[in-house]
Amino acid sequence: MKSSERICTYELPFGLWLLLLTDEERLVRTWLQDSKPNAEEIRSGVLKDFLDKYSSGLWEPSFVLNLVDWNMFTEKRAEVYRTLTTAVPMGSTITYGRLGNICNCSPRAVGSYMRTNKFPIIIPCHRVVGQKSLGGYSPEVQWKRVILEWELNNAKSNSGNRTFWSW
Repeated sequence: MKSSERICTYELPFGLWLLLLTDEERLVRTWLQDSKPNAEEIRSGVLKDFLDKYSSGLWEPSFVLNLVDWNMFTEKRAEVYRTLTTAVPMGSTITYGRLGNICNCSPRAVGSYMRTNKFPIIIPCHRVVGQKSLGGYSPEVQWKRVILEWELNNAKSNSGNRTFWSW
């Protein structure tokens, strides 16, 4: 960890904690855990504003587009992440195949991008599901179901039309 980086945390409304590694308000990485971490809570700034809105059921893609350094990704990965972030509203899901069709890449490539997503919740990889199953989620697939169910029940009207697959 660089000296300018710090770890802070945010308690999500569905019982998980989001940890954020930041560098001067720039997001470096996020991850989830199910117990309260030993880190200071995020108190202000664009990240907190985004997370407060998310926790109240509002999905603001414009926030995400400004939080993430898109240059860290290949062009195709960035396209898939941006499409997911802007086209799949809170309370909705999309299949690996459909997202791949939209972005002109294989479902397998989409799965690889989701599996290695450095920004869970911020880039909502949990909204990508299999055609006949929920698909994977790291570190625990049960968290994916909890997050999706919370989003489905709490998404506000700005989140657009919802499509949700349930297994």
